[in-house]
Amino acid sequence: MNDPSNNPAATSADRPAQAVRGPLESVRRSVRRVLMAERVSQAVAFGIAAIAAAALVDFALRLPPALRMVELAALLAGGIAWFVRRVLPAWRFAPPLVEVALRLERGRPEASGRLAAAADLSSDGHHASALAAEVIREAGAVAPIVSMGRVDARPARRAAGAAGLALAGFMLLALLAPDIASIGVRRLVTPFADVQWPARTMVDSAMRARVHPRGTALPLRATPVRGDASSMRVEAEYRVLRDGRGEWRRVVMSLQPDGTFERLVEADGESVEVRFMTPDMETMATSVRLVAPPAVESASATITPPAYARGQIDVRTADLGNGTDRRALVAPPVLAGSEIVVELRMVAVTPPAEGDDPAAWVARTFAVTGDEGSSIPPTVDVDPADPSRWTVRWNASGRGVLELKPVGEGGIEPTERIAFEIPAIADAPPSVAIVEPAADETVTVEASPAVVAEARDDLGVTRSWIDVRILRDGAEPRALEPAAGSTGASAHIERTLALRAIGVEPGDRVECIARVVDAFESAGTTRAPVASSPRIFRVISASELADQVRSRLGQLREAATRLREEQGELAASMEATAESARAPGAEAAATAARRAQLSGAEGRMADRVGAFERSLEELGGRLERNGTDGDGLDRAIDEAAGMAREAGRRAQEASRQAAEGAPEASSESAAAATESAAREARAAEQALADLEAALQRDRETAELSRRIDRLAERIAEASRQTQSAAERSVGQSRDELDAGVREQLDRAAEAQREAAAEARSLASDLERRAEEVAREERPDAGVPEAMREAAREAEERGLARQLEQAASQTEENQVQAAQQSQQQAAQAVEAMQQAMRAQRRARTEELRRRMGEIADALRALLAGIEQRMLPVQRLAAEDAASIDSEAGRVLALSRDAAGIAEQAAGGGEDLRRVSTLVGQGAEQLDDSATALRAVPVGLERANGSLDDARASVQDALAAAQQAARDAERAAENRRREELRGLYSQVLERQRSAREGTERVVPAPGQPADRRSFIESRRIATEQSSVTGLLQAVSAREDVAASDLFRASNDEMVGASTAATRDLSSNATSLRTVMLQREVEQSIASLIEALEDPPEPEDPFAEAPDQDGNGQGQGQGGGGGGEARERVPPIAELRLLRTMSQRILDDTAAAERLPEADRAAYLGRIAERQRRVMELGERWVEAMRASMPQPVPVPGAQEGPVK
Repeated sequence: MNDPSNNPAATSADRPAQAVRGPLESVRRSVRRVLMAERVSQAVAFGIAAIAAAALVDFALRLPPALRMVELAALLAGGIAWFVRRVLPAWRFAPPLVEVALRLERGRPEASGRLAAAADLSSDGHHASALAAEVIREAGAVAPIVSMGRVDARPARRAAGAAGLALAGFMLLALLAPDIASIGVRRLVTPFADVQWPARTMVDSAMRARVHPRGTALPLRATPVRGDASSMRVEAEYRVLRDGRGEWRRVVMSLQPDGTFERLVEADGESVEVRFMTPDMETMATSVRLVAPPAVESASATITPPAYARGQIDVRTADLGNGTDRRALVAPPVLAGSEIVVELRMVAVTPPAEGDDPAAWVARTFAVTGDEGSSIPPTVDVDPADPSRWTVRWNASGRGVLELKPVGEGGIEPTERIAFEIPAIADAPPSVAIVEPAADETVTVEASPAVVAEARDDLGVTRSWIDVRILRDGAEPRALEPAAGSTGASAHIERTLALRAIGVEPGDRVECIARVVDAFESAGTTRAPVASSPRIFRVISASELADQVRSRLGQLREAATRLREEQGELAASMEATAESARAPGAEAAATAARRAQLSGAEGRMADRVGAFERSLEELGGRLERNGTDGDGLDRAIDEAAGMAREAGRRAQEASRQAAEGAPEASSESAAAATESAAREARAAEQALADLEAALQRDRETAELSRRIDRLAERIAEASRQTQSAAERSVGQSRDELDAGVREQLDRAAEAQREAAAEARSLASDLERRAEEVAREERPDAGVPEAMREAAREAEERGLARQLEQAASQTEENQVQAAQQSQQQAAQAVEAMQQAMRAQRRARTEELRRRMGEIADALRALLAGIEQRMLPVQRLAAEDAASIDSEAGRVLALSRDAAGIAEQAAGGGEDLRRVSTLVGQGAEQLDDSATALRAVPVGLERANGSLDDARASVQDALAAAQQAARDAERAAENRRREELRGLYSQVLERQRSAREGTERVVPAPGQPADRRSFIESRRIATEQSSVTGLLQAVSAREDVAASDLFRASNDEMVGASTAATRDLSSNATSLRTVMLQREVEQSIASLIEALEDPPEPEDPFAEAPDQDGNGQGQGQGGGGGGEARERVPPIAELRLLRTMSQRILDDTAAAERLPEADRAAYLGRIAERQRRVMELGERWVEAMRASMPQPVPVPGAQEGPVK
């Protein structure tokens, strides 16, 4: 080989060629280096990127080893391919220099054609030629210039930058997450190695309990540790082991609201193994042991009632089951306080361990809920011989829920709630209510209301009573002795309050409260008495009650007016319907419908009148219960109720007849039925008119009588005030009195001056009203005279003057003189009352006389009508003479009836009903005569009208007889009320005198002081007035006619006179008080004897004779003649009984008298006893003589002629 370095000639010759080849070779080497750098950098960049991509795919997909092996093979194949196809060619890159020169000539004109040629010439060895040498020399000059900077290294630099970035990223990942980088590389390089990516989702087992009740669903629970739970898929694999074997099952778990995963699986075996997994991980298996849960095998309860109820309620036993079904509820509920014993048979329970606190174990295991969620501590016993037998005890209360929470093996609790419910109802307090009266009432002092209460209790009432308190303004309530009632499951308590006997006054309130006690007992404590709602009786005066009743009657009067007007419209409609029914061409259907409509309207009217009648009866009952006639209102109410009853009957009859005629279309019989209904409707209207007039009764005198009564009450109140002040001011002048007493005297004086002004006004109004009544067309008999007499009594007795004088004396503390003036004023008012009552007596006598005359006239008229009935029935239409003759006779009867009606009308409201009925009969007789004289003759109409006239006269006669009986009863009630009123006034004065005497009676052995002497003289004056009042009562005709009442009054006068002597002579002693008490008790006995009016069934009640005159046959205890007023016999009998009882009481009371006074007092009692026996015998004889004897009447007919 030729080496140019060894050949100097060659070296010098090759230098130009070398100058050309050297730069070209340098360029070729640079290009190869750049190309290698680019290809290697690309390999590095692409390799790292491929590895990262493979790792990312593996990280995202968690590729299995096989796929990772595929990835690795693909990476290796790609790397080899890159090396072979890209790197190795770059390594082998050596293009010819000519080609290099040609590429360098591009774009360089100075080298064009030179450099490639020189490279070629230099390589071929022609450089020895001069031309070649020149070419080479020239090319060598430009070669360095052309080759400089011609290699583009930018792609290599870019590839190097990419490789650097890839390496930097890898290094950064290795630094920041070396585990991730290592895992990614290792999983890629060693695909079959056990290298795992970190889990993206991870759960942990939440199965904390290692023991679970067998047979119940086992909750598989897992808690998420990593990852989004909402998008996580968690599965569980479990198996139930039985005899050590079981099949694995996979289930998907559900996300719960608390963020955990859960799935219920059946667990009926020995144990359960479970593991949880996500797509990224799987937990270790967990084992749960399955054991039997604690439970109640059987339970029973024994319920023993409380001791107080053991006689009423039996011991109960109940099967409670196992505490999970409906047997666990005991029904019906038990009585609160009962002892409950529950026997339990347990299974799979752990008894309390030794050393365990029994109280804590009971608190954990048992819970008893009572009233309103309260806890009841039970008593628990565990059978030592058999720990599965438990006994629980507690006292029943409220819901009574026994809840068990036993613990089994491993702390297992019951799978179901174990509870027994034994509800208890408390022993309800007894219920008590006052059923009569149903509401509070206003009553008078004379009333004796009955208070009835009823009580109930499931176990029985052990005690019941009614408490009564008297409430008086300004005073402490006064309680009366309670009245006991019955016992048992339904108790009845009844008490009658004799208001006068218990000492009430108008203005007081009597409070009645029923109370009961049952057998309930708890912890040795009984229940407080249960009280009813109070029932209040407000005590008012008789005049106030009369005002209330009159006010109510005024309302009823307006209602009666409306009823009369509406009934009149109905009657007119019926008459119009009857006329239309007889008219030719009348529509039968329309007429029948109209009759049916009118029938219904009349029926409703009858119902309204019935309600009106009940209202009247209620008012009358109220007066009767209060023991007063309401100044004669009771009679007006009775009369109005009778008229309402008659109006209702007539309206009902009109309705019936209209209904009977309705189906008859427009036939003659239907028209006749409608006419009959119209007549009944008119009769109902007339009865309502009579009712309206009856409610106007006594309006002339009522208001003035009430004013007189109120004046009497004001004088009595002023007298009480004066008496009260006198007790604090005896023996002192006005200047010596304290301010309180002076103020009390001034108030009493002012009240008396106001009463004096009222007395003057009342006297003036009596005179004025008397003149007005006298000018009326038909004034009530005796009313003007009674008013003038009352005004004259006030003037002549100086009523206003006496009251003014009493006022002045009261102011100056001249109490005794003031009381005398008050007494005279009270007597003047009493005279005025008597004058007003005298009008009633005169009216009663006039009414008796008139009733007798009218009854006789009605009997004669009825006989005349009955005599004409048969001849009229036998008349023939052709016999004109006979018809005219009978028509004249019937017309004469009509005139007689009209005269009787006019006479009855003169009797005032008492005979208004009689007058109406007789007037109606006169019209019917006139209609009968008109029918006989009509052309053609209306024989049927004449007979019908005549028969109706007979019925009207019969009703009038019955009404007259009833009016006579009512008048007699009213007169007897009036006398009774007058006597009771007089005796009540005397009783009040006597009680005041006796109370004053008791205060001044000196102690035994002590003389009376000056103050007592002055007070005794004052009381003597008061006692003397009592004597005078008793003597005035004895002078009454009715009292004088009764031996019993007269004798009782004589005894009282004697006792009162003796007491007056003791007081006047300053010899006041216990005997004086006993004499006064004797008078007081006698008066009370007389009031009690006169308490109730005689009832129709009373065998001793006086009945009017058959003529309606009201004359009684006997006179009681030996009375006077026929026309004399007398005391009712039943009142005499009661007085006889009371007098006998008082003799016994006075005999027993005589033991308290000193020896010196006892003998004389017992002598008086013996004389009284003898007189009572004598009076009793005389009363019996008088009663025998007064019994009516039947007297046969020869030839008397059994009834009227038909």
